[in-house]
Amino acid sequence: MALEARSLDTKRASQSDVAHKACIEARECKTCREDRASRNRVASGPDDAQFTNAKFSKAPAVSPNNDVKYDTNKRRAHTFAASTNAAVTYAVAKDTPSQDALREKPGLAAEKMKWLQRHDRESGDLYGVLPLIHNMPMALADHIDRSEDKQLLRGKLCYLHSWVLDDKEESEFQGNSRVLQKLPVVVYVKFPGATWTLPGLKEKGVYPIKPKNGVWYVDRGRKHPVLRITRRQLPLVPAFAITAHASQGQTLDAAIVDLQIGKGTSPIASYVALTRVRSRGDLLIYRPFDRLLFNQGSLEGPELLLRVLRGEDIDWASIEEKHTPKRLCLGCGFVRFKDTFLPGQWNRKDERRFCKACVEQKTKEGTPYECLTCHFWKAGEAFSDEQRSKYVHRHCMDCVEKRKCIECEQLLPETKFTHNEWKMGLQAGRQGRCKDCMKHHKETKSCCKCDKLFDVDGFGEWQWEKSIMRGRLGPSSRS
Repeated sequence: MALEARSLDTKRASQSDVAHKACIEARECKTCREDRASRNRVASGPDDAQFTNAKFSKAPAVSPNNDVKYDTNKRRAHTFAASTNAAVTYAVAKDTPSQDALREKPGLAAEKMKWLQRHDRESGDLYGVLPLIHNMPMALADHIDRSEDKQLLRGKLCYLHSWVLDDKEESEFQGNSRVLQKLPVVVYVKFPGATWTLPGLKEKGVYPIKPKNGVWYVDRGRKHPVLRITRRQLPLVPAFAITAHASQGQTLDAAIVDLQIGKGTSPIASYVALTRVRSRGDLLIYRPFDRLLFNQGSLEGPELLLRVLRGEDIDWASIEEKHTPKRLCLGCGFVRFKDTFLPGQWNRKDERRFCKACVEQKTKEGTPYECLTCHFWKAGEAFSDEQRSKYVHRHCMDCVEKRKCIECEQLLPETKFTHNEWKMGLQAGRQGRCKDCMKHHKETKSCCKCDKLFDVDGFGEWQWEKSIMRGRLGPSSRS
């Protein structure tokens, strides 16, 4: 009832807010209405007319990460070709695995098609498939010429002027596009506003760009990556989109900003993107975004740095425990960080932790299993198959509880009794019979499904016990 009441109160408050907002909007003047409308910078959808007006049709898109940037560049390149009725030529990168990579993974070369789909920052800062369109805006992917009069550094904008194909190129246009079998010999780009002219070229600002080699690793997440790939491609990228990180320090005439940040991206990246323009009229937000991402307060790291600079007293012990927790290892006696323990050891409630190095040493000594009753490390033969597969409740054969069978008088573990027969051993003056003795007396019960008689092994343990609790059995495991 309390939950329903709170839900009703929330609904009434929401309705009240809507009514209050409508009342304010009905009374506002024309100037206020126009000002409020101008503050709405979020595009209404993919068909929003603002995308096609003169200001934003050529404006760069500022994205929070490289995945979005890469996809945006490809999509806007196709849109640019369609709007200018231009043909698209695709320059496909050439990836060559190293000999060490092939020895490590012999079938690696079969994955080349997948590599072409990776964004440039994952593959040596070179595109897998680079679209070439006349007059398309491009950016340099590497430092090309550091001379004082040119300063053709990474990220510098230019326009695609022309290109020269390989003499052995045999590809043909399919419709309005074609995929080159070989990389162009050279691509000419033009830098607007340039005053220099290269020898042999008539136009100012035209510069030749040739394919280059870049190195990247398929297994770059490993501590020591070995799957080395050499990629050959033109050091150019479409200039329709950039990341917020790359836009730092720039002032843009207009920008299309994506605030839907992904995992691992800081909200600060969105602040950087929003502040690249001079006024809100120069900004267009690509799609709706979750405001909760920006209501979580400042990041702990920068905030802590400011507190240090202000000279405040800081409880470093609690911060260290939060971010770099440490625990005592009983094996070596050292206090070690969390990443030096296996998850099962770190989460132990009995505080008897052993670090990875100590567990590995126990394994080398031939005693890889710890009994949680006697706390001795023993060989696998000291545990049953079932106990070896356990971790939290592992007990060696010497510590496994055993009870005497009332008939054969042997001390046996719990697995040799049914559930009820095992419990009888706890009752004063009574003892249970083991499964072997039950079969020896040919004790059988009928199945409720097929009416056939089976011994204790013919039923699941709990089905057998039902005869005691309810007077009948469930289906046997053999029916």
